[in-house]
Amino acid sequence: MTAATSTGGPRRRYLFTVGGALTIVVFVAAWVAFAPTQLGGQATYVVVNGNSMEPKYHKGDLVIAREAPAYSEGDIVVYRHADIGLVIHRIIGRDGQYYVFKGDHNSFVDGYHPGRSRLVGKAWILIPGVGGWLAPLRSPLALALLTAVAVAGLGGAAMARAPARRRRDAGRRRRNPTQPSGGIVMGTLARSWHDAAAALALAAFALLALTVFAFTHPPNRTVPDETPYRQTGTFSYSAPVNAASVYDSGAATTREPVFRRLSDQVTFGFSYRFTSQAPHSVEGTYRLVAEVGEASGWKRTIDLTPETPFTGDSFAAEGTLSLLSVQELTAALEQQTGIEHPQYTLAVYPEVHLRGNVAHEPLTATFSPRLPFRLDPVALTLVARSGDEVDPVAPSTEGLAKGSRVEANALPLLVVSLPVEVARFLGVAGLAACLVIAGMLSVAVAQNMGPAGDAERKVHAKYAPLMVSLRGGLPNPRTAVVDVASVDDLARLAEREGAAILEDAHDGHHAYFVHLGTVTYRYELPVISRGRQEHAA
Repeated sequence: MTAATSTGGPRRRYLFTVGGALTIVVFVAAWVAFAPTQLGGQATYVVVNGNSMEPKYHKGDLVIAREAPAYSEGDIVVYRHADIGLVIHRIIGRDGQYYVFKGDHNSFVDGYHPGRSRLVGKAWILIPGVGGWLAPLRSPLALALLTAVAVAGLGGAAMARAPARRRRDAGRRRRNPTQPSGGIVMGTLARSWHDAAAALALAAFALLALTVFAFTHPPNRTVPDETPYRQTGTFSYSAPVNAASVYDSGAATTREPVFRRLSDQVTFGFSYRFTSQAPHSVEGTYRLVAEVGEASGWKRTIDLTPETPFTGDSFAAEGTLSLLSVQELTAALEQQTGIEHPQYTLAVYPEVHLRGNVAHEPLTATFSPRLPFRLDPVALTLVARSGDEVDPVAPSTEGLAKGSRVEANALPLLVVSLPVEVARFLGVAGLAACLVIAGMLSVAVAQNMGPAGDAERKVHAKYAPLMVSLRGGLPNPRTAVVDVASVDDLARLAEREGAAILEDAHDGHHAYFVHLGTVTYRYELPVISRGRQEHAA
């Protein structure tokens, strides 16, 4: 009797191997694109909680943001607020090295101006209305559990099959103890060359994808290079008085009022400094100016120093203002307009025009802080600052020297970034190695299979580790004999049951047996194969 078996087993195993491998590739690609920052990825998931970004985003929408090499005006960006956490708004400008944000639906600008380190990522994908459903999954613990489940699902089948393989290998060694372990490995490789080819094809596919990805990205990229710098100044003034006992130092000094009855001349000083951590070279011009004005908008300027060039990071300027000359200006205004003003404003400020380079990038800038006073018939009084206002005596401002630099481009892979040049080398070298291994595998398979008509050698080459030679026919003629359709079916049966393949070769007869209890399974080489061999002999 003949037991017919399906010939689709190797094909199913091949498809299973390729399908599982492709599943892993898809999982890895999805991880690279969508892994959250909590687990080392580059994606941040934000659920919109208000209406500040309507009509683009609505409450409950899910926005996926990704890190970007640069951010510019008009980008919708997620930033981390010092007090309230993640905020998604649009960049509307810059304030030195800080970014200015505003919600599209808001009528006001965000009060918090984050720096570059506080920017989380640029809006990438919008999924309307699903934020509420995903809220329980946003914790790091839930994300870690989901990842563990996915990894377990991908690796569970392979782990489950490993013990069975080990048991079968142990059975083979027990039945054929003289067979060296290296022979078992090579025999297994020879029998499973299609699995090895599938694994090699998967590796080649992954390396080809890496190579294409690497060669479609430039090895270098140009990124904005913003180098911070600071301009600081310090005002001072002094006025000698007729009555020295009025002031501790014998004169009115910085922050003290200047009583007009006691002093007519006030000397103002301003010291300037430019600082930057980057290499720089600056120069420019300055002048010191006093400006008299009143509430209606009238004003007059008085030069305290002429325009003067300077070179280097600092300079000091000094000029004297006559309060009598100021009184003559205000008196002429009141006489010609017929309007008397109880007080005037007076501001002293430098006009600094700077040029040079910072970090090898050209720079032009200005600096003109004001030292404000109130002028009335009694005294010239410094206007005190209120709240968080900058001290007018020690003003400073920050700026950015904007340029660009070329840096090595990188490809994001899992939790690391691989330089493009390295990715290109690994891809090309890996593909070359795959070609070499494929050639070696082809030669090994061709050698193991033997000539096209040599069926016995083919069988022996594939299943030698499982085979035991005998003479005299069936091991137990009284058992039931079941003929199988192919030697591969017989080998799978032997592997599954941990049995040996018995080989009987005599008088031109060639048969293989697997003896299991009361049943013996048999495969005989087709007569045509024996005929061809006899003819060849």
